[in-house]
Amino acid sequence: TDRLHLLVELGDWFQWLKRSVAANSYYRQAYQLSIASSDAVARNLFNVPKELPDSAVFFNRFSSKENKIADIISVDFDVLKTGKVSDMKVKGLDLLGNRKSKRIIRKLKNTRFRPQFRDGEPVDTIIKNRNYEVF
Repeated sequence: TDRLHLLVELGDWFQWLKRSVAANSYYRQAYQLSIASSDAVARNLFNVPKELPDSAVFFNRFSSKENKIADIISVDFDVLKTGKVSDMKVKGLDLLGNRKSKRIIRKLKNTRFRPQFRDGEPVDTIIKNRNYEVF
């Protein structure tokens, strides 16, 4: 599984850098190893799109404003097989200011994903009701 995780991480790195062709090359190799794996976690690496970078690795999940209650927005969108976000619909932005709303939409549109794979190939996927905390 070390090789599998290395290939996934390389794919994620290239995907985050918006080089989806290179990323998919690593993802295809990792996908083949994942379906042959006896590890349940490894077998499920490509079942759903994964937001990049993994926020648990790169970001502190706690608000810098500890006493502030986070606003929640709900987002429906497509993750294309290239890892790009498309056809985004955001609910809950009316609770935020106009400037903050535009910034959030821009950031969400620029988010990259590890695409879902089916039969060794990336596929477009619809994501419904993904919630984000906004501080």
